[in-house]
Amino acid sequence: MALTLSYADAETAFKEVLTQYFPYLPDHVVGLVKKKPATDIYVICDAAKYKSFFDITWNRTFKKANAAIFAGRDVPASDVPAFTTDVADISTRKIYLQDGVIESWGTYYHEAVHYLQHRDLYPIYYSVGGAAPFQMEGLTEYLTRYFSTRVAKERAKWGNYNPNFTRMKSWIGSDLKREGDLFAMNFAGTGLPTTASNAAIVNMLQGVIP
Repeated sequence: MALTLSYADAETAFKEVLTQYFPYLPDHVVGLVKKKPATDIYVICDAAKYKSFFDITWNRTFKKANAAIFAGRDVPASDVPAFTTDVADISTRKIYLQDGVIESWGTYYHEAVHYLQHRDLYPIYYSVGGAAPFQMEGLTEYLTRYFSTRVAKERAKWGNYNPNFTRMKSWIGSDLKREGDLFAMNFAGTGLPTTASNAAIVNMLQGVIP
């Protein structure tokens, strides 16, 4: 059964994610997103409106990036219940949620992590394709489940990105330094040059193999 989407629930989720990870975020990002109402971050759409926005992002970024996974075929918007726009400037990013399709409130949290990711990872590294989208979703899902047992159980119940999460969890293991470095890279690009260095990111994610 589809979830009844609401901006109030979206706002609650976003604030929880921001509260957990703000120490890793640049100050200007925290200041920017704290001022934004949920309606400036999330967009709840009917199927037609959602498709119009999804198709733009699919054709611009997602299709090429995921060519290895989908063998070049087009994925209909109805198969993707939510997405975060592929823009580097966080001030103009949006999270689109397809009304009548999403079944789990955990989606609010997963997309919030995407929204807050450093541009060198999303969309720049994601756009490289190959293993990059798998790795990115593994890191995103790890961060989604990390801070809340309640959220982790909800995501696991629905099987959201389970293979990606399992590979990321195995790669991190008990290495708290690696975990902290990945968190810092994800949200602040720490350790990366001003211009994205795919080599640096590949090195950090090398153990996460589809």
